[in-house]
Amino acid sequence: MKKSLFLVLLLTFVKSQAQLISLKDLIRIESDEQFERIFIENNYEKYNDNKSETISYKFESIETNQDINSAIYSSFLVNKSEIYISYEKEKVIWYNRLFDEVKRTCRFIYVSDGRAYYQCADNKLKKIGLKKNGDKGEIVISDYNEISFPFSLIKKINSKDRFKGFCSRYGFNLDEEKEYFIGYSLGRDFYGNRKILADYWPEEHNEKHFNTFTLTFRRSHQGQTSLIFENLLTEVKLQCEYWGILEVGGSKLEYECYSCSDVDYDGKIGFLRGQTQDMIRIIKSNIFDKP
Repeated sequence: MKKSLFLVLLLTFVKSQAQLISLKDLIRIESDEQFERIFIENNYEKYNDNKSETISYKFESIETNQDINSAIYSSFLVNKSEIYISYEKEKVIWYNRLFDEVKRTCRFIYVSDGRAYYQCADNKLKKIGLKKNGDKGEIVISDYNEISFPFSLIKKINSKDRFKGFCSRYGFNLDEEKEYFIGYSLGRDFYGNRKILADYWPEEHNEKHFNTFTLTFRRSHQGQTSLIFENLLTEVKLQCEYWGILEVGGSKLEYECYSCSDVDYDGKIGFLRGQTQDMIRIIKSNIFDKP
């Protein structure tokens, strides 16, 4: 009898130990596997699993009247890579804590569907929307699809100062700056790896280097390419003339290259699709003159 009572108390204790998942962890989730890992490690219980659409977890709190109610519902929308969390009644205080952190550390961007949306410095590629709905608080975290790198800006990058201006405009973080190289990054994935890299090699210090400007997009955990990459490629195809495939280096990397008019840079723009990352490069014109 004592053993059974102990097990019941232990189960009650474990079920009550769901943690307030950090904002940093939430905005870096980009796959169903990462979503499940975070909520399992915080003692949530799976209650719905449709791998093609939605995966859901809940946290059950035991009330004083012995009725069991779900205090927190969380879902991951597979196709949209979107997270939804609902904090009910007594756990609304957790929602309030997260909202306070968002207001303190993130930038307000707009209101949509009754939610206030913010962009957080730790991952500018995500947006987080918050609203109260009766006696519960709701949070939605999704990709910030409004970010785009228009070709009208890319075509103007022909100097260190213009490159820095581009990075500043989009909130890139400076990682490294030397006389012969400048590197920026934007966003972090679940494991803390940089999502988008922007590099520049001043031509006067890199006569032997084959390019001056590079954007690197790390693919998601599920192998998806960045929508920013796809949109820029579509825009270039509409404005420029297809040149052909350029093979670079001993690894025979193949760049799909385009010749564009009304550009300030010297060379062609090349697009590379890789297994783990995709790249956009301004390749120097002299490279194309070689036999």
